[in-house]
Amino acid sequence: MSKTYTIENVVYGARGPRWRFYSATHNYSYETPTMPGGHPTAEKVARRINGSLKRCGRMDNLARSNIHDILMHAKKTLVEHQP
Repeated sequence: MSKTYTIENVVYGARGPRWRFYSATHNYSYETPTMPGGHPTAEKVARRINGSLKRCGRMDNLARSNIHDILMHAKKTLVEHQP
């Protein structure tokens, strides 16, 4: 990752078309599949992960569902804007 961003305890950055999220305090790591939308989408995902780690110290099903919805919305938006 050439550039990393931080939201509270979650550090994230791009690795090609994928984004990697990790938290050293909770010993947690997550790498997305190809994620359109760049940094704004990654920030939304990082906030959901951070909330989940605060709630229960791990990734819960609410966060998984929210992240899935964010990624599906980003893909749908990308397809709609292609010529």
